[in-house]
Amino acid sequence: MHIEVREYDPIWPEQFQILKSELQSALQNIPYISIEHVGSTSVPNLCAKPVIDIDIIIKPNHLDATIDAITADGKYLCVGDQGIPDRWAIRPTAGRFNVSPRRNIYVCIDGCLAVRNHLAVRDLSVIDYVKAKTEVLEWMLAKAGFSEKELKKIADSQHAKPYVPG
Repeated sequence: MHIEVREYDPIWPEQFQILKSELQSALQNIPYISIEHVGSTSVPNLCAKPVIDIDIIIKPNHLDATIDAITADGKYLCVGDQGIPDRWAIRPTAGRFNVSPRRNIYVCIDGCLAVRNHLAVRDLSVIDYVKAKTEVLEWMLAKAGFSEKELKKIADSQHAKPYVPG
């Protein structure tokens, strides 16, 4: 499976705003808490898959009305919770999978683990992300057989000049 990762594209927030406006129109008669840009494309200067991830955060008693409003015009289909509690995935209907920009839309219950996860990851700073990524990469390199000396050299170079995309 090929996964495309691109350098940060400043158009991603603009694409989110367009999609958000479309969703706001569909939800004009439905109370919702917020529509959030989440996922890698929501983090400035972070390399990411070019897919706009969106969480529509609602109270539990508005679930059916929210899904009905989003799917009413036939552009989207609810594909269920996909095993993730309190989060329902919304996808473009058949024949619309090549829509641009690519997007993942989720209807999420306020305060659920999926929303808390998405918002926490989005709100991490790039420096924190790079630090955490470095630790994971060092672990992977150790598993691949790099020596302690090589790992220290890599770590020292990372700490001396942390890479910040953009």
